[in-house]
Amino acid sequence: MYKIIIIDDIELTRKSIAKTIQRNLPDCTVVGEAADGQDGLQKILTIVPDIIISDIKMPNLDGLSMIQLVKTSFPNTQVIFITGYQDFENIHTALQLHASAFLLKPIHESQLIDAIRQAIGNIHKNSLSIFQELQNIKNLLLTENDSLLEQAFSRILEQADYQGHSDPSFLLSCIQQACSFMLHYYWNLSPKRISLEQETAWIYELHNVPPSRDEQIDFLLSYQNRLFLFSHREHERYSLMITHVLQYIHDNFRHELTLSDTALHFSINASYLSSRIKKETGQNFTDLVTTERLHYAKKLLRNPQKRINEVAEQSGFRDYTYLYQAFKKHEGISPKEYRNQFL
Repeated sequence: MYKIIIIDDIELTRKSIAKTIQRNLPDCTVVGEAADGQDGLQKILTIVPDIIISDIKMPNLDGLSMIQLVKTSFPNTQVIFITGYQDFENIHTALQLHASAFLLKPIHESQLIDAIRQAIGNIHKNSLSIFQELQNIKNLLLTENDSLLEQAFSRILEQADYQGHSDPSFLLSCIQQACSFMLHYYWNLSPKRISLEQETAWIYELHNVPPSRDEQIDFLLSYQNRLFLFSHREHERYSLMITHVLQYIHDNFRHELTLSDTALHFSINASYLSSRIKKETGQNFTDLVTTERLHYAKKLLRNPQKRINEVAEQSGFRDYTYLYQAFKKHEGISPKEYRNQFL
């Protein structure tokens, strides 16, 4: 059953669309209605529909702005825009948002049905290839490109939501499969450095899915980083201890993290740990933490909805001043200048 939300400030239009769907599309159900973009956005984020039918011109939050916000979390959600002749200047923006169809007012029943069927066809195309995306992970691991890998994880999780109708157990299964694909890739690279039996047991002992999409992606990226460190340890000449320390930094850089606390976690002397880190990596502890924080801050800054102060806090910097100083020192530009490159 495909879930549809209808958003239009004219109640008669919403009721007419809902009746048409009820009469002609038995595999679809209208799960919500809203009279403006603000209310519509809240319903979309709560219900997570398969298809959104939305007017462009609405009070409080217009349809284009609403869908821009939706697409940051649910890029594969299908959108059908309702528009009048006077709204054609907005169609270019709508095309950039990958709208699946446009309906001109007054809406003809046959055109509405065709548009919804087209959206369903797009959903099928998007959801056929979870296995293909999983297979593609192996190719992306060869590139060592975190951005491409993150995009692949996002597509897998989005498709898992579609196929499993947001069932947590189905989503967990897909996360486990993604971990398993990565495990076998790195194990084949370095079988002596990774225990296939222990890692497989760990994967299938997972019982809870992280609550948000960002946390789910971070979980997968963190596991990939862990396997990467272990499989490359002999090539990079990292000792087992430093490999564990690097993974600990990767997992905890968003929180307050000091050399002394890290040394205490591993029950070793802080001075000894500092010298080992410098000897094996060529960097000091603070530089390693800052590198992780900057890498994550860059990812957040590419989302224009994130305020820069939020980026600073979420990436582990105390405030904007520390983030600014780190960017100027290591990148030669400010966080705002970095963000502007992607706008």
